[in-house]
Amino acid sequence: MFIADGLAELEVNKLEKLYPKITDLCERLSGYAIKETFVQPDFNDNNPLIDDQSKAITIIDLGEISISHPFFSLLNFLNIIKKHHALTNEDTAYLKAKDACLKNYRQCESEKNVADALEIAHVLGFFYELLAHDRLIQSYGRAQLMLF
Repeated sequence: MFIADGLAELEVNKLEKLYPKITDLCERLSGYAIKETFVQPDFNDNNPLIDDQSKAITIIDLGEISISHPFFSLLNFLNIIKKHHALTNEDTAYLKAKDACLKNYRQCESEKNVADALEIAHVLGFFYELLAHDRLIQSYGRAQLMLF
């Protein structure tokens, strides 16, 4: 499958050697008391709509939604915030947004466990995004996407 998608045999071998490490990280991430939820791989600051009067929030662009660990959406959202607002990991605005995103998870896990889970999700994020793109390709079909 990977070779048909354009990977060299050496690249496939490297991926196969990573499998035990990725599996271990997935098991560690799922071991925290942080429940799976709806995850939007393209969650960014353009997707929530806020009604000015009622302050009701509506999330749009749910075509790629799945059920997974919530930190994948949070990391994507935090990266988009940095990108769109020229923030770094040390900027006060970024740190406040990150703290707000993680606040409720600290009720079910310690500060250290939340930080560890976020780091694991960060490491796995590359693979999560590859799988999200694969789901998109599978749902629309490769040929249809190439036409787009």
